[in-house]
Amino acid sequence: MADTRIPQRDVRGLSDDALFEKLLGVAYEHQDSLTPGQALIARLVSFIRDVDNGGITQALWNRDLDETEQVIGDFEVIGAAEHADAVRQAVRTLAGGRWPASDADMESRLERISIDWIEANMTRYDEMLYFENRLWPHFNLYLVAHPNDFFLPE
Repeated sequence: MADTRIPQRDVRGLSDDALFEKLLGVAYEHQDSLTPGQALIARLVSFIRDVDNGGITQALWNRDLDETEQVIGDFEVIGAAEHADAVRQAVRTLAGGRWPASDADMESRLERISIDWIEANMTRYDEMLYFENRLWPHFNLYLVAHPNDFFLPE
């Protein structure tokens, strides 16, 4: 398995935007060889970009319940409890106030809702989750706490 970490000197002085694009470039090029930290960041960015692109409803449509629970756990790991709570609340709202019993239960609900219902009920969660750069302070703290997942020893 290839070592997907990068030299820390390659990212010194970069803006957060440039830093995370560099880290994500590695993640996209080597999806099967990621460290746990790289995989976590990649999952969260993929989720948030789905939200930014089409809202929380689209992001949930694109994932099964296990993947959604993984994303919620990842938000908690990086200290983004407000994001984890927003996703939990969105799932419960979509499922009629409870956690869905199965992927089929969730899919059935997603297939039955209208655009008007989504706009009336899900927009608040979109607004809580929009913009991946709101996660950068959490990502930075995670990088500091887990440098070996991202950077080669100097």
